[in-house]
Amino acid sequence: MNQDSDPANLPLHIWYLLPDEDNNDGLHTGYVDKPEYIECDKLLCESLRKVIMSGRRSVKTLERHVLLQEDPIYFSQRLDFHQRFPFQTGKDKNNREVERKKWLGAARQSIAICNAVFIDPDNGLEINSVPKINQLKSGKYAYFNEISELIKGKHACVIYHHLNRHKNHGTHAKQIESRVAELRKKVVVDSPSKIFAVSFRPYSPRAFFIVRPAGRVGRKPYRISYGG
Repeated sequence: MNQDSDPANLPLHIWYLLPDEDNNDGLHTGYVDKPEYIECDKLLCESLRKVIMSGRRSVKTLERHVLLQEDPIYFSQRLDFHQRFPFQTGKDKNNREVERKKWLGAARQSIAICNAVFIDPDNGLEINSVPKINQLKSGKYAYFNEISELIKGKHACVIYHHLNRHKNHGTHAKQIESRVAELRKKVVVDSPSKIFAVSFRPYSPRAFFIVRPAGRVGRKPYRISYGG
């Protein structure tokens, strides 16, 4: 945190940080050299390029680099309960739920001084096939009750969500419309809020849902970083 920065004006980035997986995620890095992105945020592109060229691509490396003009605060406690309690027994399910609630409590403490929050789950908003926080794959999702807790008293909240590419889930526009409706219905906010989405498809489709109390729309915008 810069000495001249007011902590209350800083964004908080909540990584839903999972242990490394053996897959092909993260192979696309050419975006750092695309003129249209450099024009939007040269500092961010240069910082990300340095991380890629260093060969030390990790969340901690990203946190050490200056990704924003005002340094954000990060919450990086791991969601690794599925590894520590890997069985489908009642005991392991209960342990996973207890640990997840502790994780949420720690995240809430981290955001106490911040007015803008970026919630960055691995996959996005909760889904019907993983409805409970004690399930093995629950760490990949942000649950509506958690978002309600994390957004309390904040000026703005941004939530990352990976859109489904299967045609059975409808068009991306329909998916976004449905998710906005869910957020309006299931996320408890302090006052009437504006909820909208920004879609982005650099390589695969994703959306960023923005929740802002109605009275604060139109004030100074917040610049919030995101990790992949």
